[in-house]
Parts: sequence; C-alpha cells; structure tokens
Amino acid sequence: MLQVDLANASDSDLRKFAYKKASVDLQDKKNRRIDNALFYSIPLASGLSSAVKDVNIYPKDLFELQQKGFSKETISSAVADIANEGKIVMDPSRVRSIRLARFGTSALSMGVGIAIFNAVYNIRSFASKNFQSVKDFTEKHPIISSIGTLAAGIGALSLASIGANKLLMKHADKLFDSYGVIKTPAKLDKFLAENKILNTSAKYIDKIPSSIKEFTKSILGWGPLALAFTYLCHGAKHNSKMTNEYINNYVELKNNQQAYYDIAV
Repeated sequence: MLQVDLANASDSDLRKFAYKKASVDLQDKKNRRIDNALFYSIPLASGLSSAVKDVNIYPKDLFELQQKGFSKETISSAVADIANEGKIVMDPSRVRSIRLARFGTSALSMGVGIAIFNAVYNIRSFASKNFQSVKDFTEKHPIISSIGTLAAGIGALSLASIGANKLLMKHADKLFDSYGVIKTPAKLDKFLAENKILNTSAKYIDKIPSSIKEFTKSILGWGPLALAFTYLCHGAKHNSKMTNEYINNYVELKNNQQAYYDIAV
C-alpha cells in the first residue's frame, strides 16, 4: 500500500505521490501497453489494407502515375496495353509478390510516418521537462501547444513525403516496371507462385462467396483509420482520467497535510 509522510513531505513529494497513486489506481502501465499495441499495429493494418487491393491496373491508376510524375512515354505505353475489359491483368506469377511488396512498402511508410510524429512529440516532451518557459506555456495553453505540436508533426511528415517521392522518382526505373508497379525478384515470384501452402489456402479462399471477400477487403481497408481512431480515443480517455485522479489525489493530500499541521499546532 502506498504511503506518504505528510509531516515531512514537500509540495513536490505530494505531487509525485499523487501521480504515483493515480497510476496504480487506474492501472496506467496496463493502459499504456494497450496504447502501444494499438499504436504499433497501425503499420501492419496499413500493409494488409494495401496488400488486399486489386493488383490489376485500370485507367484511374494511370492518371495517378501521371500525378506522381511518371514519364508520358511510360503512361502512353501502359494506355496502349489497356484491354477491352478496361484493365491490364497482371501476370498471375507476380500477384503474390506484388501483394507482399505492397504490404512491406505500405507498412514501412506508415511506420516511418508514425516514427516522425513520435519524434516530434518526444521533442516537445523533452523541451517541457527541461525548459521552464516551454513547460509554463504548455501548462497555460495546452490546446495551442497540442495544435502546434500536431502542425509540426504534419509539417515534418510532409517534408519527409516530398523527399521520399523525389528519391523514388530518381530511381523509378530500377524500382518500378512500365506500369508503375513495384518490381519483384523472379525467384521470389516463382517461390510464392509455387508454394504449396499458399496454393492450398488459395483454393479454400476461392470457395468463399465474393460478397464476403469484398466485405472483408472493405473492413481491412478501413483498418488503419479505425485503429488510429481507437488509439486516439483510448489515449485521450485514459489521460483525462489520469489528470482528474492526479488532481483529486493532490488536493486531498494537501488538505490532509494542512489538517495535520493544524492539529500539531
């Protein structure tokens, strides 16, 4: 059981004890683990969301290539290959490799984005702890501080995105084929296409009604956003409870300490 020596405790001691008691009562460590699990599952969900998308190429995809800066020659070549069905059907032997590549690149890019945001918030936290002026501003203007940190995170993410796109375009010929689809090693294509476990699983998946498949794809598509929303809501709710519990504990301790002094006098 947590105890504090009211007779000799300073204001700083009371604050630390109040926070520690709030952490124990509200299972702060457990909730932080839940937050971390939600937080770090977002890149995986993003990877799955990209992996289940249709690998065939449609006219709208070619427009996106143009928006990304691919050459007119590449796009014109791809347009010429559009079949009567209105799509380019990818080589079946490459489908699994493309899905795996999509999973990896999407999960990696989301992970980098999260790491950037995390770094910005860690910098703010470090500044608040080590610079009194920053700490005072954060305590007096919490909303402005949060908005400023969010804006800084978005700005850093935008700069990183611009830099990454320029790097990708510089090496586009090495990384993408003529349709703008990421290149995959032939050995990997063959291994995944001929894998017995994957082929057996594919046979069972083929038997699932298309409506259920589309519904599952839709759920996975919303997965990253749903996890991000859940993470934010869970974190905000727990932080609000922690703040209120900490304040209540501190006020109670100050009152008890004052009562102790009054009796001692």
